[in-house]
Amino acid sequence: MKNYFLVFMSLVLFAPNSFSQPWQKVAKFETYRPHYLYNDTTDNSLYITGRFVEINNIPYFGVAKLQNDSFYQLGCGIDWNCIIPYTGNIVYGLSIINFNNEIYLTGSFDKVGNLPANSIGKWNGLNWSAIGQGLRNQIGNGSGYIFNQFDNELYLGGSFDSAFGLQVNSLVKYDGQNWSDVFNFPEFSPVGNANSVAQIIKYKNKIYVGGQFYSGFGVSDINAITVYDGTSWVKVGTGIPNPNDAISDMVIYKNELIVGGHFTKNTHPLNPGNNIAAWDGSNWHSLGDSVQGFGINGINSSVVRMIVHGDFLYACGRFTEAGGEQATHIARWDGKNWCALATNFDQYSSVVSLAFYGDTLFAVGDFNQYNGDSTIRYAAKLANPDSWVTNCTTVGFNENQKFNTKITMFPNPTEDRIYFNGLPKNCQIEIFNNLGQLQLSISNNEINGIDISSL
Repeated sequence: MKNYFLVFMSLVLFAPNSFSQPWQKVAKFETYRPHYLYNDTTDNSLYITGRFVEINNIPYFGVAKLQNDSFYQLGCGIDWNCIIPYTGNIVYGLSIINFNNEIYLTGSFDKVGNLPANSIGKWNGLNWSAIGQGLRNQIGNGSGYIFNQFDNELYLGGSFDSAFGLQVNSLVKYDGQNWSDVFNFPEFSPVGNANSVAQIIKYKNKIYVGGQFYSGFGVSDINAITVYDGTSWVKVGTGIPNPNDAISDMVIYKNELIVGGHFTKNTHPLNPGNNIAAWDGSNWHSLGDSVQGFGINGINSSVVRMIVHGDFLYACGRFTEAGGEQATHIARWDGKNWCALATNFDQYSSVVSLAFYGDTLFAVGDFNQYNGDSTIRYAAKLANPDSWVTNCTTVGFNENQKFNTKITMFPNPTEDRIYFNGLPKNCQIEIFNNLGQLQLSISNNEINGIDISSL
């Protein structure tokens, strides 16, 4: 009779699906990495921008469209003269959006397709076009960092002092006919450096702007975030007081404004949290209590991007913990608890953008492998993320809380039956093979053990 070594066993009380590979390869990106993901629900597409030259050995040059399982070119992409071999400069596509059924792309580049363009262009489905004089600053091309849209207007933030011939301070909007300044958004820097606007959002009928800018070092000075109160741009509560701190992204989740970036209680005691915090229109508060790392709250290193999908807030960045539990570069918040998503990306890298496409979560960044698999490089996808939630920080009652008793299994190896100590009776047990396929699902009975002779 054969002996069976029980290695691939999963207890559903703890970590379902924990023995097959969760994150999968998206494609082969060369020479550099993607930077931003955008789910265009109008035509069921996922757009990818960044600094890459090829995808699966086909030239795309900084921008591509994924529809179902196929990639599509957008003409000659960014800074390419449509001639192979490529001889241009690889520069970034940083944000992309569908506005009025046309695709707008911004970043830091000189051409769209084979047309001169100063860091912004437009794709109509067939051809690229430049947009006026584009974005400029004192030394040449400015950079566009982020698009957002609300009230039927397109907002663009970045680092520039001129946009389409207008003198502006890194923030501009478009109503479908004309570009204009946004309530005379000021130049905050006291030393003449351009604002760096990372996100624009409307929350409770007010426009908030986040990024890296500051008006000075006093207690009333504005840093990293500001709101237009109907008359002027003002501080948001106690704000982010340290001028060296910054906000990278903002989203609305459960009727609160969530901000992420790099700011901690260590850099300033008045910071509202560690790298992520919530504003309810009147007050700041942190997201979750940490028992490790900083010992206070939030996430232990920079948050780069966030998305809201269903009942959850997803955050990504360069962090390795969320709420004191291991969560390498990606974490999920449900309003009470932080959880990881089987995030075994290499520790010294980052994830810089997330997007859902169908029920699959896509992630891009500068990671070179996942869980030792070097084919998963720069881009990864996770089908059905709910099945891969791990390392949850328990704030209140959690039905999946860990047992305090030690669990043992014997004999191992075995011929026909296995037994457990430390599990409650009728606990559901699932046994998987080394391909992650379910082999047996049964309720535990410590007296008679579990019959595995049929395996």
